[in-house]
Formats: sequence, C-alpha cells, structure tokens
Amino acid sequence: MGVLAKAMSRPVPMLQKGFDTQPLGVDEVSTEIVQIGAEAQRSGEFTLAVLASTTGWDESARELIRGAGPATAFSHRWMLVYLSDLEERDLVYNESDERTREYLQLFSPKLVGEETEEVAQAIEEEIGPYSSLTLEFALKKLPYAAKSIQRAFEKLAASGRYVLTEVEGIGPAIVRS
Repeated sequence: MGVLAKAMSRPVPMLQKGFDTQPLGVDEVSTEIVQIGAEAQRSGEFTLAVLASTTGWDESARELIRGAGPATAFSHRWMLVYLSDLEERDLVYNESDERTREYLQLFSPKLVGEETEEVAQAIEEEIGPYSSLTLEFALKKLPYAAKSIQRAFEKLAASGRYVLTEVEGIGPAIVRS
C-alpha cells in the first residue's frame, strides 16, 4: 500500500500575488485523482491519497469526493481519496465507503479515550428516543471506524446504562437498560 500526501495550490496567483484566496474546485481535484488512480492501477499498488489545499475546497470538489446523494460519492478500486481543507480544518471523504472510515484515525490527533468518548456521544445521539442501536446501523450512519464504534459500544455497556447484546441474524447491538 502506498500513501500519497500532496499540498495543492494554484501556482499563477501564488507567483503573481504571493497568495491565493480561492478554494480549489472540481477541475483541480479531478485532474489529480485521475492521475493518481491511473498510477495506482498501473503499479498494482493500493494508494491512500490525501490532497491538502491551503485555500480549502469548494462545494463542487467536496461533492465529487463525498457525493451529492446516494451512490454518487467517489470510489476507486485502487485508491482512497481524502481532501484536507487546511482553511476550514476539515476532512472530506466518501463516508459511505467502509475503507475510508478505517483510515480516519490517521487524521485524528485525539487520544483513543477522547475518540471513544466522542463516538459514544454520537451513538447516544443516534439512539435518541429509541431503545437500541445495532453495530451494523451505526457503521452506516456514523463516520467512524468499526473498531472505534465497537470500543464505544463497550464503554457504554460498562457504564451500566446500556447492555451489549448479540441480535441473531443482525449482530452486536447496544440496548438501553
């Protein structure tokens, strides 16, 4: 597996003015991902690509990667793409692709305990008025890796407010006590 990290900006405004204030768009990101994808496929090496923009990413670039609706997010057999928006301190990725969630911890400066607490809070919000939440559903709805959600399930069960159980045919679930 290869990891590619690339900082992107527009060279013309940077050279002429010394700065650029416009977010990068779909043209810039699509040109890059076509090249990266072709190289990954040619080499047979799965690539995790992080494209960082100091001026941020406009909505068209964000939609290309995360999608504008069901089944419209960017997906490639040979690579995963993350857009790092250095202006907004945001990470854009295909949230519906399990593979991209597995690598999110690479971009999180949080300690495992801090992340577990954050995920546990998100799980409790997702449960809301309901009495339970399955791991399968949590993986579909929450932008966290499976390991992080599993740790949060265990933390919530240890609190005594929830019970971790196995639902036949569905898998693990957390149920309000």
